[in-house]
Amino acid sequence: MTTNNKTSKKNGSRNSGGHDVAAQAAEANNSVDQIRDIIFGHQMREYEARFNELEQRLIENYAALQKALESRMEHAIVELEKERASREKAFSELTRQLADASETLQAEQDLLRKSLKEQFAQVQEQFEQQQQASGTEQAERSRRVAALIRQLADDLEQDGQDT
Repeated sequence: MTTNNKTSKKNGSRNSGGHDVAAQAAEANNSVDQIRDIIFGHQMREYEARFNELEQRLIENYAALQKALESRMEHAIVELEKERASREKAFSELTRQLADASETLQAEQDLLRKSLKEQFAQVQEQFEQQQQASGTEQAERSRRVAALIRQLADDLEQDGQDT
């Protein structure tokens, strides 16, 4: 009869109200949780502590890496800006030097052309004077010399225009 009494007690408690069953289930759950905590609690707390420590280290490492990356990026930007400014300055200087050299070259070419024209005019004048003063033979030589000088002047002027 003890088995029947136990059965009837269980059945009776079930019938007596839903609150008792729920309370017993919650109490059984709490008991299971307590047993689980007793058996595995220490290991679970260790794992949780390890995970928290790893998480903290991960957060710290991430922050350090982010800070290092930002520092490197800032340094790289500063260096690039310095390099850009240096190259701009060098480019400006080269542009100025090229303009100066071009002006100097143009002035020298103009002087050379003027000098050649003056020399040509002098040779031509001398030629005309010699032609009047001397005979045909000398006049012919002078003409050839003048023609050669004229050709030379034309060639030099052509070369000056090509450059």
